[in-house]
Amino acid sequence: MAKKHNKGKISKRQQAQNKRAGLLEVWTDGSYLDGEGVAGGAAIICNADGKLQSTMSFEFNHLPMPVSDFAELWAAAKTLNALKPGSVGRLTTDCPAVKGAIMDIRNGKGMNEAYPQNLRDSLMSGVAAHPHMAVDKVTRGQGKIPLADQFAKAAARGDMARIEAVIRSAGNKPHTHEPSRPESDL
Repeated sequence: MAKKHNKGKISKRQQAQNKRAGLLEVWTDGSYLDGEGVAGGAAIICNADGKLQSTMSFEFNHLPMPVSDFAELWAAAKTLNALKPGSVGRLTTDCPAVKGAIMDIRNGKGMNEAYPQNLRDSLMSGVAAHPHMAVDKVTRGQGKIPLADQFAKAAARGDMARIEAVIRSAGNKPHTHEPSRPESDL
């Protein structure tokens, strides 16, 4: 059975172990553009030293998005499921709902039933795939969150030109983009 995490943050010792093990640092963000009815998500994937390895973006324009937390949670779920199991040392978000959901899953509480079943299933499988992952919640504007936010907003609008410009400014790192598709396909 996986060790339960009572804290989301990891110690300096654990950070050093993650670095030696070559684990990834992942920054996720979601964007729900209320006035436009579109949503997107993004992930910035770095090695344990913080060096950018790759980026991901997702369009969620066919999902019922009553709150921005849905986009944030989908961004984390899609990212965790896309990465090699056991490869994530830490996921960092600016959304309390993401950290709370991951901690609830880790503590055996499951996930809030107000969220759609496919979202709950996706996040639970993503968390299960990374049993030693820590989760941090930071304030907007810290670390790689501003870059993830740019990707998430551009993905929500389907603005590939903007995404490509940001990728170029970030050093032409590999990028994966998942276009919008109907909710039933998620």
